[in-house]
Amino acid sequence: MKRPMLWIAVPYIFGIVVADSWEYSVCPVLFSIFVLAAIGFFVQKARLVALGVLLFAFGFANQSFQLRFIPETDLRNFVAEDPQIVSLAGRLETSPEYRVSKIAATERWRSTVELDVSEIEIDDATQNVIGKVLVSASRRLAGSYYAGQGVRVTGVLSRPLIEHAEGMFPYREYLSRLNVHFQLRTKSARDWRMLDEADPPSMPYSLRFQRWAREALAKSLGKEDDSVRLL
Repeated sequence: MKRPMLWIAVPYIFGIVVADSWEYSVCPVLFSIFVLAAIGFFVQKARLVALGVLLFAFGFANQSFQLRFIPETDLRNFVAEDPQIVSLAGRLETSPEYRVSKIAATERWRSTVELDVSEIEIDDATQNVIGKVLVSASRRLAGSYYAGQGVRVTGVLSRPLIEHAEGMFPYREYLSRLNVHFQLRTKSARDWRMLDEADPPSMPYSLRFQRWAREALAKSLGKEDDSVRLL
């Protein structure tokens, strides 16, 4: 058989696509599919079709579980829809990325980083939770922040914005694909605190190289310009 993995991947992917847009109960669908697959295996000529149906069922079930199952300790169960001031503790899932824009000859920085949350504090009440949050800061985060560090961050927690008109980029849906359902906006350096400053984790080698490369390129220019930032 030519390209055997293709025949395995296509039904599974098709199951994921169907589950992604399925708005009804998934239990009757899964039950019917597994019954058809079981019947097909007893008919020798239909076994290949039955295998494809079974792979479709696995793809459908996996995607349905990812989209619909929310654990009890999930962050979504503890946060209201309206924006609110909270304090989050956890580890940085990524190293900070930053953008700079010029408004009236003034540079304005914005940094973003994903935080793997383990604890939330709302109105002096603390809960252990799980979930990821996209944290933003209206400044360039210091070079001491990188993936793997434990931090506590205070700011305004809210749902990502939805598109205001048809055809606009669905930012909330895009973040949900990354399992990120909330954004936290911070204002100043006082909103950030390291939890393992005494014994920090080692910096990733990829980040060390990136910082060294930017510094090396900026030396010949005298400063860090837009080209170096782009790199």
